[in-house]
Order: sequence, then C-alpha cells, then structure tokens
Amino acid sequence: MDNPVLALLLPSLLIVPAMGLLSSVRSHNAVSSELRRKALHLGTGLAALSFPMFLTGPWMVAAALTLVAGWMLAVRVIPFLSTRFGCVLHDTGRKSYGELYFAFAVAGLLLLSRDNPVFYAVPLLILTLADAAAGHGRAEWARDRAGE
Repeated sequence: MDNPVLALLLPSLLIVPAMGLLSSVRSHNAVSSELRRKALHLGTGLAALSFPMFLTGPWMVAAALTLVAGWMLAVRVIPFLSTRFGCVLHDTGRKSYGELYFAFAVAGLLLLSRDNPVFYAVPLLILTLADAAAGHGRAEWARDRAGE
C-alpha cells in the first residue's frame, strides 16, 4: 500500500464500523450478546489475515496496535463509547480483556512471522476459529447444565 497513513488506519477502519453494526443489532434483540462477540472476533480475525500486505514494518505494526488498543481502552472507559460500542464486547456478563489480548497477539504474530506468511496465517486462523468454536462449546455446555 502506497499510503502509510491509510495502512495504519485500516485496522481501526475495520473494527469501528463492525462494532457499530453489531451494536445496532443489539437494539433489535435479534442476536445474542455471545453471538455478536463471536461475529466480531471472527470478522476481525479473518480481516487480520490481510494485515501483512499493508502493515509492512515494525513501526507500522506498533502504530496500528497503539490505535486499536487505544480504541479498545476508550470503549472501556468513555461512557458514550461504552454505551454505543462496548456492548459488543462486554454484554456477555464476563469480565475479560480478550479484545486487548487479541490485538497484541495479532501484532506479535505480524512481528514474529515477517518472512513467512504461513507462520502468521496458521496461528491466526487457530486463534480466530478455535476460540470462537471453544466459546460456543462453553456457552452450549453452560446452557445444558442450567437445564438439568
């Protein structure tokens, strides 16, 4: 990508609208909080597969991580943002910092796998797909246990 500013903003430009869209679904009660969280996790994880194409240097990875982590922290502490966007992450009833851990994991993978895209894509797919599947398993298990 020729424009480094756009390259730095692209992860945030993907996350913010996704969180806004999934938050708007909340007001219609059409989708459970757990499913909204999983949808965001899957969407951002799959979108992150493209990051090596435009986040081409360590400084770009660090800057993009700073923007994304700053956004996630702002969503936690600023009431307007928390109400508008935070429900996607925080309506599940669990206290978690998974959104921050995920951002740091993606950045770490980008930095460690510079010369080999497979070393980036495979762990990212495992993190993205296995976490969502495991989360679904936990939710189903808890629901089954409650019904006993």
